[in-house]
Amino acid sequence: MSNKFMVPFLCVALLLIALGLMAVGLLAAPSSGAVARAAQDETPTPEPELEPDAESPPVPTIESNDEWEPVIEVFNEAEMVLVPPGCFDMGADEGENSDLDEKPVHQQCFEEPFWIDRNEVTRAMYATCVEDGGCTEATESLFSVRDEQPMNMVTWFQATEYCEWRGTRLPTELEWEYAARGPSNLRYPWGDTFDIDLVVVSGWATEPADVGSIPEGASWVGALDMGGNLWEWTTSIYKFYPYDPAEFEDPENTTSARVWRGGSFRYDDDVRGANRDAVSPTRVDEEVGIRCVSDYILDTE
Repeated sequence: MSNKFMVPFLCVALLLIALGLMAVGLLAAPSSGAVARAAQDETPTPEPELEPDAESPPVPTIESNDEWEPVIEVFNEAEMVLVPPGCFDMGADEGENSDLDEKPVHQQCFEEPFWIDRNEVTRAMYATCVEDGGCTEATESLFSVRDEQPMNMVTWFQATEYCEWRGTRLPTELEWEYAARGPSNLRYPWGDTFDIDLVVVSGWATEPADVGSIPEGASWVGALDMGGNLWEWTTSIYKFYPYDPAEFEDPENTTSARVWRGGSFRYDDDVRGANRDAVSPTRVDEEVGIRCVSDYILDTE
């Protein structure tokens, strides 16, 4: 047989042999499952998306701060702590050297848990928001600028923008005070006794400290710097007590004075959990910053 016929003949012969082996089960064709597995092996497995858990476990209602152990999670690169449901006495009485706008003491209750930032928003975090187009540039700070310093020199509108950019919101003053004091109605975030070592910079200091610098002064839920460092914006309209959400929380009202909470690095007397201050939402101040809150289930994408 000539060479020009030899190659086709061999190919046909080999094909017939293979078909014969398959017929008797000695050579199996690849199954669809095997093909699928091979294709899957070649395709990179996508990273799982972080989504809110629709079956989030219920959070118990507590009656004392001692019943709670801090729960810390990270959402959108920011640490937040869980605040469980419960009741507390909002405001302060005559025996606490309180101001007139902190009276009368009145009970408030939370039926649902919520999250609050563990730390005040840092300069680095706010800068990321500006770079992303979610925030406007703040007024230049008078202090030395460090990434881990709390962001200051922002209006109420800018603070609101930042929290919304993160998928969160500013706290109400009710949420803020409950996260600072708890069902045990503590006078200060760390307890009932003033301790100069737990105040986040005090006595006419020149600038705020980096966030989280005094962990021993954490509140009962694990929130840091709620006594000093910077005052913090809330959504609440400034009014005299008793607190009523229908009157104190009006998203359409963007002109009335808002409430600051927490005191600053300059004054020891302002760091009581019940203390409050009233300021214009357009005010820019070196002593005020941002802390955000969110409902229990978060969009963590």
